[in-house]
Formats: sequence, structure tokens, C-alpha cells
Amino acid sequence: MFNEKLRELRLKNGLSQVELSKILNISQTSYSQWERGICEPNIETLKKIARYFKVSLDILLESNIIPLSIDQLKIEIENLDRKQLKNLLLEIIDEIFSIIL
Repeated sequence: MFNEKLRELRLKNGLSQVELSKILNISQTSYSQWERGICEPNIETLKKIARYFKVSLDILLESNIIPLSIDQLKIEIENLDRKQLKNLLLEIIDEIFSIIL
């Protein structure tokens, strides 16, 4: 679950809840609620957390997405229209830069 993964990442990096909440520019109370599973951050904050810890959103959210084979991926891409393909490429570029930086 997200709350357990978040706590694990925080502890692994030697951070207190107060320190991480300051890094994320949120209140310690809000952060504490995330770790207790009371609520979850919005998507922009999830992206910020993933970038900070240098993990993918899949890992952060512990989704059980089964990766596509190369052939399946090719079929999926071929079925995209021009706008969808552009958006996909922009997302990939953003992800690459978030990992690099």
C-alpha cells in the first residue's frame, strides 16, 4: 500500500516526517495522515514524491501492472492517434528528465 511504501522510503533515506514534509512543502499533519493511510496526496504531489525518491509512480503506488511485451507495446502504439502519441512521448520525456535530474 502507498502509506507503507512512503514510510519505507522515508526511513530508508533517514528522514523524519517533519523533514520530508518540509521538502514536499506540506504540513507535517498532512504527511502523517498519508503514512497512517487516512488520505493520499494529489497526483502532482505523488509525482513530486516519486521524483524526490527517484522511483516510478508504479513503485510508489505498488501497482501490480503486468508489463507489456515488445510486440504488445508495438500494437498499442500503432493504435494511438497522433495526439495520443504526442502525449505519450511527452510523458516519456518528462519521466526521463525526472530520473536524470
